[in-house]
Amino acid sequence: MIPIGKIVILSFSNSEEHILHEIMQIIRMQPEFQIRDMVLNDEILDFGKLIINPLKRNAEKNGQEIKLTLYEFEILYLLARNPGWVFSKAQIYGQIWKEPYYQAYDSVMHIIYNLRSKIEDDRKRPSYILTVRGFGYKFNPAYYNVGEEALGRET
Repeated sequence: MIPIGKIVILSFSNSEEHILHEIMQIIRMQPEFQIRDMVLNDEILDFGKLIINPLKRNAEKNGQEIKLTLYEFEILYLLARNPGWVFSKAQIYGQIWKEPYYQAYDSVMHIIYNLRSKIEDDRKRPSYILTVRGFGYKFNPAYYNVGEEALGRET
């Protein structure tokens, strides 16, 4: 932690998430501190039926909270905040696990499969998380900034 006036800058990795949570709880009890989340953009991502709240670290579909694991949320948030960007399995793995990708195809594919089961109307015909054959996955850019009027078209 580096105190700068009334600002505290924290640097952490996913493996230190619990420690960060404890530190943030202590800081929240101190009224002289203002907490800014430097890691997550606090903007709620609204894709019509699907809403992702990075501060609460949750997602809702049709107004109902979706139970997501840590890795499911992280992958969903990575893809959704970069609609249209294609991420290889290795890139997703490196971004989420913060370690080298050693042919862990099953890990990423399994989580994408589970995630689609939770957020898609039909996981076999996904509209949010699209497969880019031979490369990886992307979040459907047709949903970007459309809110209540989500188009649901595959691009």
